[in-house]
Amino acid sequence: MSEQQDIFQQTEGKLYWYYDAERKLELLKAQEERTERNRVKLMHLWHEYQESCAYQGAKASYGLGSERVQGAKSIYHNPIEPAADAVDDLREEISLLWERQLRLQRKIDRYEQDMVFLGHCISCLKPLDIDICQYKYKYKLSFDEIARTVNLSRGAVRHRRVKIVRCISERLAGA
Repeated sequence: MSEQQDIFQQTEGKLYWYYDAERKLELLKAQEERTERNRVKLMHLWHEYQESCAYQGAKASYGLGSERVQGAKSIYHNPIEPAADAVDDLREEISLLWERQLRLQRKIDRYEQDMVFLGHCISCLKPLDIDICQYKYKYKLSFDEIARTVNLSRGAVRHRRVKIVRCISERLAGA
């Protein structure tokens, strides 16, 4: 295999990667948004609990130091203990969601950084070439399907693809 063929295949691999990464990035952003919404809901519950305790003066009797003699029906049972346990679980869940959100944000940042230059190279193409690039590498259509879609011959689509890949590989090599 010649060096030009090798560069051509590597560039095509980068184009396939770019559009796969674009799809993964959308999914990661959706996950990050859901995680943020859940974390905000739990934080809101946490703050409501804090306000309720402050309003009722229950913060001082957080539930520590009571005896459990005969369970919930005992006169010694402190109903705040289960609430304190639930609040501890809530805090733990908020912490886990925060950590997950940070991990997702780091992944998103890495994908975006890796995609910037290749995305710029693609955006410099002619609009028809961008369409052909997307049909081929994002939607993985055959040359016949692309030719019907863009109203060109199969040979013209193949020729444009070669020009597209060469143009992008030259831009990447010049970087």
